[in-house]
Amino acid sequence: MAAQTQKNFPDEQKMMAVLNSLSKAEEVIISRLTITAWNIAYTALWNGTQFSAREKQKAKNLIREFLLSKEPIEITYEEFIQRVMLTRQYLASNPQKFLPLPSEWLSKENKMGFAGTHRWFLKLSDKQAAMPQYRLDWKEFAWALFQLHGKTASRKFHEWRTAFAEKNQPLLNLFLATVANQCYWLADDITPTLTIV
Repeated sequence: MAAQTQKNFPDEQKMMAVLNSLSKAEEVIISRLTITAWNIAYTALWNGTQFSAREKQKAKNLIREFLLSKEPIEITYEEFIQRVMLTRQYLASNPQKFLPLPSEWLSKENKMGFAGTHRWFLKLSDKQAAMPQYRLDWKEFAWALFQLHGKTASRKFHEWRTAFAEKNQPLLNLFLATVANQCYWLADDITPTLTIV
């Protein structure tokens, strides 16, 4: 029995190495989704406002927590972005309204913040079920910004810029502003772990 355990041990090490690499790959994706979601939320809702590194990190941690709260993460990411866009639309229609700090707005306890957008999202989902093309541009927007990494980033940027220019001028402006913010903050956001400083 001992010989058999020793014989299997290298295979178990290989399997653990594969599992560890998968979790590292998943962590990279989760981190990219979190950073992209933060960049979109910041640009859409607080663009130009200076926040401390601690405040940004708290906001990213809350976004990450939300993204990991449901499966699949891709659908949860789309939901997050659409809820941000619904908030942006609400603020545009109600200029007397304002948002608190990102960490306060994203807090689960703040029913007047991000948590309160859940009912808006349910109504949006009902419309999308009836009309699949309804606000499809918001989902495309979410993935367009996620794709702007690596060797194909330049080509993807030009493709999405052209697509948004043809379809939706306000979304093009938000896309360009988010890309600018994303490039500006890239050095700050490369860290793979999300911890409060």
